Amino acid sequence: MSISAIGVIDGKVLRCGSLPVQPLPKRTRRNLTLSPASLGQGLNDNTLDRIPEIKGEPLVVFGRQDPHIPREGRATIYNALADAGTNFSWHEFNGAHAFMQDEGARYDAAAARTVYAMALDLFRRKLSEGDLLQIQGSARLQSL
Repeated sequence: MSISAIGVIDGKVLRCGSLPVQPLPKRTRRNLTLSPASLGQGLNDNTLDRIPEIKGEPLVVFGRQDPHIPREGRATIYNALADAGTNFSWHEFNGAHAFMQDEGARYDAAAARTVYAMALDLFRRKLSEGDLLQIQGSARLQSL
């Protein structure tokens, strides 16, 4: 499980992102792609199983041309998030694997800037103007 996924499961973490996006654990990738069955063999990665535990609001970003998570795999992830009632935002870009890493032919500067702006907006909206202020306000009321 990536650090970002752990963060959104912890009830004290309001919002979390991981930029560039961290890959799914091997067992999950094996189940979502046509990768060899040996990927994740012997591991107990359970990201999809733990989606109902998510407390924060994930910002989910994929490159449509990423061979590691094909359309069927992305649909499985989307459906698991939606079926669990998770509050999340979902974005797919016409980009390759690692399109946000500022090196090599796969890098898409415009798409990367857009994703970084979405992440900043999420943090601003939820941490400085939204949930954090509500939580701090109710904590003050409880202390009175």
